[in-house]
Amino acid sequence: MATRPSPEQEAWDREVSSWERLQTGDLTGYLALLHDNVTVWPGDREAPVDKDAVFQHLIALLPAFQIGAFTIDLTRRSVRVFDDVAVIHYEGRVRHTLGPIREE
Repeated sequence: MATRPSPEQEAWDREVSSWERLQTGDLTGYLALLHDNVTVWPGDREAPVDKDAVFQHLIALLPAFQIGAFTIDLTRRSVRVFDDVAVIHYEGRVRHTLGPIREE
């Protein structure tokens, strides 16, 4: 009988999957993995943002989401699950393979 992953591992696997979807240009799949009440704190923002702000940010970066445009290395730092809430801390190092990304 297979053992079910811990809630922490399930949360981490979902985070990794979301980045894999971005790398393949699957924005719809990426957004589908985000809970409607998600709070994300991108490294380039002064404060956390909601799902709508994530969507708007992705639209601005749409040209960058070509297959193979970037790779990311994720380093898991901490994952904690409290009832139905997961708090995930990690480092992500993005390498742009098609040159610099420019936001307008």
